[in-house]
Amino acid sequence: MFKVPFINREEELKVLREYAERGFYPILLIYGPEGCGKTRLLKEFIKSIEETSDYIIVYVDAQNVGSLKDAVYAPPLLLEAFSSLVESISEPVGKFSARMLPYVFKKFFEKRLRNKHVIIAVDDVARPLGVDVIESYVKTMLNLLEWIVDKGAESAFIVATTSEGLSLSLLARHSYVSLSEVWNLSREAAEELLSTLGAPKHLFEEIWLMSGGNPRAILAISARNWNLDIWFREVARNIVLATRSIVFKYRSQLAEVVENVDSLVNWTELEEALIKANLVTPISRPCLGYTPPIDLELGVGKYYAWQIPAYRKALEKILKL
Repeated sequence: MFKVPFINREEELKVLREYAERGFYPILLIYGPEGCGKTRLLKEFIKSIEETSDYIIVYVDAQNVGSLKDAVYAPPLLLEAFSSLVESISEPVGKFSARMLPYVFKKFFEKRLRNKHVIIAVDDVARPLGVDVIESYVKTMLNLLEWIVDKGAESAFIVATTSEGLSLSLLARHSYVSLSEVWNLSREAAEELLSTLGAPKHLFEEIWLMSGGNPRAILAISARNWNLDIWFREVARNIVLATRSIVFKYRSQLAEVVENVDSLVNWTELEEALIKANLVTPISRPCLGYTPPIDLELGVGKYYAWQIPAYRKALEKILKL
């Protein structure tokens, strides 16, 4: 099984550790392109926290469909509670654990929080729970955060991630969540990753122009023995399937967006369609860590960006057919 080395996220880790130590209000929601490393960042953050009796740490992988052990990292007391509950459920264990976390946590930690630092991380929360309930779920998590502090905790930090673009527009309307973006790797960090994975040096430039530093894309290219043509054909095939109705309905507007992604400000429906298809994401400047400069060749604008440049290139090719 391929594994991406954890590279050049020191700034993001530093910020998260500071939030964990002093507490953070309201809920922090981290978003960004699929495959940019949000899950890995959360896991490395949890791993980096020195576990002492002063800390209560909970991590839930909301998309996990396997075992409780894989879906939840938590103190034994909480794991035992979840273990007794999951025996009778029919939904995926990650989704269930994320949904029940606020209630189970309150039940078992009401008298155990004084002078504790509490960290709760829920990974990829919007997709399994559903965009239609994400607002109420995050509000419930804010209530949990306030309850933790009221019970005498030294600090509390609740962070969640999402790759579901439509959830952002819903949550951005509320004061109970702070949105922060994590982007793909910088060029320097991407080249470090490519070197670590053994990529041929003469392909660095082309891989960068196709992947934009997205770790998952780089890993997929490496899995095809660094054959960019094979990988791009697979990407383009997926884009054809994902955008058939979009291309049919918005062909002329898409041609402009392919040239300059910021032209999306002119077409609300097309913006929503491309974000829903996880092809484009809004850019929040500055990002949490590396912030990409405007680069139309990579498909990065001031307000929007293609999640990886290959999506823009694939649509450009489709529009010429």
